[in-house]
Amino acid sequence: MKTMTALMICCGLFAAVASGVGAAAQSGFPIHLVLDIGHHTAPIAALAFSPDSKQLVSASDDKTIRVWDLASRQTLRVIRGETGPADFGKIGAMAVAPDGRLLAAAVRPVAPDKGPVIRLYDFANGTQIGLLEGHNGGINSLAFSSDDRHLISGGSDHTAIIWDADARKTVHVLKEHRGAVSATGFTPDGERAVTASQDHSLRLWRVADGALLREMTGHTDEVVSMAIAADGTIASQDKTGAIRFWDSRTGTFIKAITPFPWSGALAFSPDGRELLVTCDDSARCPANPQYVVSTDTGRENANYADHDGLVGAGAISPDGHWAATGDDRNIHLWEPRPGARQRDANGILTTIILGGAGNPVLAAAFAAGSPPQIAWGASEDIRLVELLSSAGVPPENDRGPLEFVWTLPQQDDGIASPQPVPEKWQLRWMNRDEGRFARAVSVHEGVQVLVKPGGSQGWKGERRVLGWGRYRRNAILIIRNGSNTTLIERNAASGSGHLACGITPDGKTVISGGKDGVLVAYDLEGRKLGDFVGHSGDVLALAPSPDGRYLVSGASDQTVRLWNLRTYELLVTLFYSADGKWAIWTPQGYYAASPDGGKLFGWQINRGPERNADYVAAERLRTRFYRPDIVARAIIVGSAKEAAARAGNGPSLEELLSVSPPGR
Repeated sequence: MKTMTALMICCGLFAAVASGVGAAAQSGFPIHLVLDIGHHTAPIAALAFSPDSKQLVSASDDKTIRVWDLASRQTLRVIRGETGPADFGKIGAMAVAPDGRLLAAAVRPVAPDKGPVIRLYDFANGTQIGLLEGHNGGINSLAFSSDDRHLISGGSDHTAIIWDADARKTVHVLKEHRGAVSATGFTPDGERAVTASQDHSLRLWRVADGALLREMTGHTDEVVSMAIAADGTIASQDKTGAIRFWDSRTGTFIKAITPFPWSGALAFSPDGRELLVTCDDSARCPANPQYVVSTDTGRENANYADHDGLVGAGAISPDGHWAATGDDRNIHLWEPRPGARQRDANGILTTIILGGAGNPVLAAAFAAGSPPQIAWGASEDIRLVELLSSAGVPPENDRGPLEFVWTLPQQDDGIASPQPVPEKWQLRWMNRDEGRFARAVSVHEGVQVLVKPGGSQGWKGERRVLGWGRYRRNAILIIRNGSNTTLIERNAASGSGHLACGITPDGKTVISGGKDGVLVAYDLEGRKLGDFVGHSGDVLALAPSPDGRYLVSGASDQTVRLWNLRTYELLVTLFYSADGKWAIWTPQGYYAASPDGGKLFGWQINRGPERNADYVAAERLRTRFYRPDIVARAIIVGSAKEAAARAGNGPSLEELLSVSPPGR
């Protein structure tokens, strides 16, 4: 993993000769290209309203925090911190202080030898002002006390930590849980802290001295979420969907309701009479409904069913007007009151959707010949995927139809625009016949690849089943080559599962994509041959070219990437939005794009663990980096490095930034 990480970090830096940004790289601040389409591009991890209900704060697996103005429905600011490859820098939890002064975000380590951190920000301007370190595992939950003095965090290391938010130091480490701490909070008076855990229990603590006041038992499965009402009532939910209510002064059990057989996020209404319950389990709530239920009876008072992905985050505004729920990439704002109409008389949504035009890439294929083309799709066929997964067969990039196509360049003088596929291709796909396009295969001349669940937790342990594909946790890849059988098992550090698999045309190599950008080539004995480093999201589709020169892949990070199959070098990254905007860029930053396509991606410049990262959109540096000829040459010669060398030395990125300061 360390070797892979080093490679990924190197890919995020620009060579001085290749792209003329050596000075910036030598300054010690890693630089890497990131997608920025004005909205989140990955699952929403946490949501919180500002105290005045005028702003919404969202944290995402895309490693950014966005502050939205609800009146204009626009992003006020994007908060970026130090990030690295794979899941390094991914945000696991977020909280806004009740007085709106501070914002806290829990972030996975940006290097394999470091622990997770909590970043403290000045909420008014988004500037990082502090860094808290103390947990040894991932941080799952954050909450401020009502007086803003304390912050509590819950971790997978079975501990919770109470922090002095202003002094930025540890006050108490709470160690009694026997499982990961999944949720945390304070009672309204700030005198007690509450923790919920995967050990099926909650615990009530005294903040003054960290003493355990009570162990609260009764749940029959892992407790996954918790909320505390303004009157101090605690609601907790376990994986069975059961919700239990507790008295926060004594920790005594009040009652239980089971409105639905699924679990998700919980949030109380301001008056504590209603509870938002989201759906984060596709197996139990395939229609993705979100409900507001009565805390007295458990009966439904309002519902919302227009998400097209699973919902892992939810909040109700302090004034009670809005419920915010976040799915795989979009945030929906809807009225949680009984009888509220979410659609008008014509069936048009009257709710607010804060989201972009991009989508996870679920299918990929390659065609050789003249001219060679790649194709991909962003729509899923749930029934097909479930059938393949239940049979233990890799999805083979067959999660849905091919919807878009791009013709690879044959000369340096131009880059063709990606296009929607002809309608007749859709008809062919329904009959499993796509003409000259070939997806990855799992059987080839006596070689077969299969997948199955693995690990001590089986299919458990995943934060959620993904909305795209709804596959199970296929942690073990099986390679059968005649009488030989090889097993390759992945864990959280190596991609978790085998989400897209295929055999190369020569029958000698197996390619497998996993979570957090893992994309690896293995020989038939299971030995790693190389890493394809570049994706920042789960790799969900791949296909080698028939001549064995290239590999195309698609991921939940909404990008399509083209690789040299023999050297593992990333050649270009492609983003194509539903509104027809597109951009294609090399790892060195040279790009081709539709009008304004240079606004879709740019450079993130890390400034160290205690400072905000900077961002510069590619469009701001268009005169230097808009080079379709370099993009074409990278594909033709099979090396972005070699193609970039032709550009010669230009001004360094630092020099360009002095002319064009960072910013949107």
